[in-house]
Amino acid sequence: MRIIGVNTPEATITTELYGKEASNYTKEKLTGKTIYLQKDVSDTDKYGRLLRYAWLEVPNEITKETIAKHMFNAHLLLEGYGQPYTLQPDSKHADIFVEFARGAREEEKGLWKINQEGTTKGTDF
Repeated sequence: MRIIGVNTPEATITTELYGKEASNYTKEKLTGKTIYLQKDVSDTDKYGRLLRYAWLEVPNEITKETIAKHMFNAHLLLEGYGQPYTLQPDSKHADIFVEFARGAREEEKGLWKINQEGTTKGTDF
C-alpha cells in the first residue's frame, strides 16, 4: 500500500536522511492499530500498490480539522516525517497537505529541523 499525498524518506533498500525516524514513527503509530482505508480516484499505482488515505478513526465529516486529527497521512506531514507528494488524479486533499507541511517546516519539526529543503526529492511548496 502507498499512502496518498505524502513522500517519506526511504529506509528500505537505501536509507535517506531521516528515513529511519519516519519509518519508526509510522511503526509506532500504526502497529497493532485498526486503520480505515479510503480510496481517492485511483485504486493502485503503476507498481500495483493500493493507493489510500489511512484514517485512525472514521470521521463524521471530512474537514481540515478532522483530517488533521484523524488521518495518518496528515500526521506524517504535521509532524515533519514526510513531504507533500501529489500525483494526479489522486489529489483530493493536496492543498491541505501542503498547508500542513508548510507549518511543520516553519516550526522546524521532524525532517525540517535537519534540512529546510526537505530530505526527499521534489520539494515544491
